[in-house]
Amino acid sequence: MLTAAISPQGCTARDLVDVPVVSLPVVRLGRDTVLCAEQPASQLSVGPQPAVTTYRWQDGSTAATFAALPSCRCRVKLRNAAGCTTRDSLLVRGQPCPVTIPNIITPNGQYYYWLINPAAGSKYQDWVKVLC
Repeated sequence: MLTAAISPQGCTARDLVDVPVVSLPVVRLGRDTVLCAEQPASQLSVGPQPAVTTYRWQDGSTAATFAALPSCRCRVKLRNAAGCTTRDSLLVRGQPCPVTIPNIITPNGQYYYWLINPAAGSKYQDWVKVLC
């Protein structure tokens, strides 16, 4: 509440005026991150916001979440009902998934079946023949 007093020519008039204070929207996408190149997209979220908040991601999309793929410089701008804006960004880097070799071998006749890279989404398989 703001009180104003005006005194032109010796006369005083007072009035009370409500001055609304609007908080800036807050967004924290987090730290830069690394994803395996074969992984599905990672969902970024702006977190809870007032219903009248609008969003704009670097690709022009306007949802509260964004599917971040490897090698993405993800940026978002939020605007609240009062027109106040804030921004945040993060870098999503891609790298090859680590190769994991299981310690289990499944015998199949005179062949052993090894799944060389059982990471999610992996398609590489190999057969190893055992000579007896």
